[in-house]
Amino acid sequence: MSSPVTTDSADGVTMITMDDGKANALSFEMFAGINEALDRCEAAGDVALIAGRPGRFSGGFDLGVLTAFSEESAVLLRTGFELAPAAVVPAAGGGSRDGPRLRDGRLPRALR
Repeated sequence: MSSPVTTDSADGVTMITMDDGKANALSFEMFAGINEALDRCEAAGDVALIAGRPGRFSGGFDLGVLTAFSEESAVLLRTGFELAPAAVVPAAGGGSRDGPRLRDGRLPRALR
């Protein structure tokens, strides 16, 4: 099975796209793909822009794991909270024909 995470790099910016074909749940597989992409991004000195496929950013944590209230649930939460490095820009499609935007509507000059 292919990874639910793809990357595209240009001009010091790496677009990390989540697409599991469903809700883009933050599962162990999704986190592994994002972490691998962030490692490559960091090694290249790029800024990371994380997005979902058009119309879907992420449905949140994998509920099948999260609602089991097990050690695995705690590991999934910890994995998510430890993910966010300082140089990541989350993008979400705002229903705009212009594509992904930052949640507050601003886009850094380097990404325009």
